[in-house]
Amino acid sequence: MHLLCIEVSLRDHKKMSYLLFLALGVILLLVRQLTLQHRQLHRLKSDLETLEASQTSLQQSAFTQQKLLSLISHHIRGPFHFVLRMVTLLNEKWELLEEKDRRNSLRMMHNSLDEMDRTLRDVIDWAKQKQTGHGKEVQSCNTGDIVIEEANFLSGAAEWKEIKLLERVDADEFIDIDREALHLIMQNLISNAIKYSQPGQKVEVYSESYGIDSVVIGVADQAGGMSPETANRIFSPGNHPNMAGTYEEKGTGIGLLLAQDLAEQMGSEIQLETDAIGSRFFLIFPVSTPKE
Repeated sequence: MHLLCIEVSLRDHKKMSYLLFLALGVILLLVRQLTLQHRQLHRLKSDLETLEASQTSLQQSAFTQQKLLSLISHHIRGPFHFVLRMVTLLNEKWELLEEKDRRNSLRMMHNSLDEMDRTLRDVIDWAKQKQTGHGKEVQSCNTGDIVIEEANFLSGAAEWKEIKLLERVDADEFIDIDREALHLIMQNLISNAIKYSQPGQKVEVYSESYGIDSVVIGVADQAGGMSPETANRIFSPGNHPNMAGTYEEKGTGIGLLLAQDLAEQMGSEIQLETDAIGSRFFLIFPVSTPKE
């Protein structure tokens, strides 16, 4: 009887050992399966992150291209239409015009063509910067020279519309900036001021002191200002107003947004003040020490 109990106990022990071995095998298989699934999940996650990065890169590239086309359209359309109108006028009334009027018209067209040439080069440089992720090196520039140069670039368009384009240099200081980016910004602000002004009104390009060690560069018009609602929407990407000019000039409606983007890349921003007289768009820069 005692031997029988021992034999049964041995069989139970073997059976128990077999079940434990089987359970261990199942556990090992489950662990291996979970490990394989974990690795597969990790690979899928990595592939998904790669796809998302590629999608983001493509979206950024597409957005940059869209901004590039919009920037070219905004800055080239005005001077191009001006030159086209002048050519049409000269073709129709060449014999009726005095020699000084002919020369003056040719001079204004030459200035506009120069503007288009520089703008194209600046926009191309800006696009290259966006694609490479490297910004343009800053340079020390005189605010008085900036005001005079920027006003001269659109003097022809202002004269054709019988608008007085003035220069005011109250602060003749040096600032460290991306000159090409500031050119695009200022030409946008000046062309908008001309666009919404009536013949006989004034547009002023100016520089003035701001506090102890900063300077303002801006554009002021006499176009009657804008409503608080419009002023609040002016820098809103999804709700930006797009109004025709006084001569029904059309625009893309996003030129000012692109200009703000360029300003932010320089560490500044376009600010707006508006009242019943007109609007003032300006940027603030710290004064720098000119390099020898």
